[in-house]
Amino acid sequence: MSSPTSSAKVNPSKDHEIAREEALALLYFLGVALPPATKLPLDALLRRIRQCLDVAQETKLYVPNSLLNPSSLPLWTTHTGDNSVGACTQRFSLKDMTQDINDKSFGKRHYKDIYADPFLGLRKTLYGIAGAVDGGRRHFTIQDPDNKHCAISMRIVSIHKASAKTPLLVVIFLPATTSNPMPSVKWVEKLINNKPVPISSQMDMATEKPFQISFLLPLNTISSVDLGKLGAETGCEICGKNAASKCLQCQIVRYCGAECQKLDWPNHRTLCRSLKGGTWVTIPLTSWPSAFASLMPDGEFFSGSLDEMLRAEKRPNHKDTDHIHKVNSAKKPEVPSNIHGEKPFVIKLQSGVLPGARKGGRNMMIYDRQRSFQLYFDEPENDARVFDQVLYEMHTNGVSGGMKMYRYAKRTGDWEISLCVDRGPVGEVPW
Repeated sequence: MSSPTSSAKVNPSKDHEIAREEALALLYFLGVALPPATKLPLDALLRRIRQCLDVAQETKLYVPNSLLNPSSLPLWTTHTGDNSVGACTQRFSLKDMTQDINDKSFGKRHYKDIYADPFLGLRKTLYGIAGAVDGGRRHFTIQDPDNKHCAISMRIVSIHKASAKTPLLVVIFLPATTSNPMPSVKWVEKLINNKPVPISSQMDMATEKPFQISFLLPLNTISSVDLGKLGAETGCEICGKNAASKCLQCQIVRYCGAECQKLDWPNHRTLCRSLKGGTWVTIPLTSWPSAFASLMPDGEFFSGSLDEMLRAEKRPNHKDTDHIHKVNSAKKPEVPSNIHGEKPFVIKLQSGVLPGARKGGRNMMIYDRQRSFQLYFDEPENDARVFDQVLYEMHTNGVSGGMKMYRYAKRTGDWEISLCVDRGPVGEVPW
């Protein structure tokens, strides 16, 4: 899917309701790629947005029963240092932090583009609110970029500990729309005129009666694992209904019927024809590179992304050893899960060099978007022709300077995949 315009404005005639094109844009920035010709109805798109936000907030971890009783959680009392609300709300990824450092180095405004990427803007806005809460503020008004179409009036009622490093903010809020702005305007006027607005959990019935109650949790970036799960069961490629058939040429894309398949053909044509003429090779897989056994005498190695570590360190019961895996050659490894069945799927191949085993210990890490497995392709001792073929393709047509590439694969055994070595996904790969 091509990038939607980031300047999409809320249609005043629809008040604060999300239009379909806005929902598609939000999903794009959340990392959920949909076909350009998708006919998914608005309610299905909104449901995916809610699922994404639940994952980003890790709602099920902190509110497992869908019902929150704030009084059961201790109050948050620290507003300075590493345990302040602001510090513990900051959940930016490595990419976000790198961008912030670059912005500051070149004298750019820290929050210069919060409207360009709605999801990044939401995370930075929440971080800004949390920092203001540490400074004693409890009342906020959030507006659209033109300050014309919509706004949200919000008051922080109380702050609780969802975990030692996760603040939960109980809020009351009121969307202000062009057709009914006065309730919010009166609330703001009362603040401007320095009239008392309650800071307690009691509502000011004169101005806060129409407010709704909810809660806010820190927003993480959505990991590739979760994005894969969110897009794993999509049904028909176009409308989302039960897929009764699949493309006979590539055996990858599924449709509910001929109408949707015909509608998707202009978008699917290039991929389909590429895979039809692709070269497929068989690759044996292992749980870890053989070089690990000689390099790791204690039988331990690190696994996991830095972004996942940043997310995990603020979860309850987190341990620094959660990302340490054991290498125990005496124990037979478990068979990796197969969530794809016979259906082709996209994998990422990542080359690595570990000295000390088998012709230099060359290997590749292989995993799917859902991280349902993370396995390795070791350079064979006797016949390295397939390994060299894949490595040459990676260096010639891969990404990240020839160190990675994306390809379609099929599971052909517990410890074996069939790889389309010379044909990759067309266009940008959401990962």
